[in-house]
Amino acid sequence: MYISSITTQIIGIVMLGFTIILSQRNFVIDRHKTKVFIIVSFLTIVLLIIEIIEYYLISVRSAEYIILYKLLMVLAFILTNIIVYILLSLNDSGRFSKNIFLAIPLIINIIINIATYWTSWIFYIDPQGQYHRGDYFFVQLSIN
Repeated sequence: MYISSITTQIIGIVMLGFTIILSQRNFVIDRHKTKVFIIVSFLTIVLLIIEIIEYYLISVRSAEYIILYKLLMVLAFILTNIIVYILLSLNDSGRFSKNIFLAIPLIINIIINIATYWTSWIFYIDPQGQYHRGDYFFVQLSIN
């Protein structure tokens, strides 16, 4: 099993949790910036938990879990795009930008990632449960 990778993910979760606690106690930094940092950190923790579940599903190598594995992969790709969107939407004053043009790549990526479940554009899971990049994996990277 992928013990070293899972251990690394758990250490990352603990460190992010510790950083969140410290950021809540910091009175010097603007509260709005702290709130955005906590949201992004929480979403990153969710991504790390999804990766731990993925490592487990990879180690099981059962065809029964392919649907769950695909759903987790789609969710992970969407969450990654949301984190990028949140970080890019912050302007210099630390406020969230209301520029609608920043949401266009996010919406396109979400649609592509959901469609990937059926079309295998970004990734696909073979019958043995192995992850492979799809033919259009570069599209998601270039849109981001």
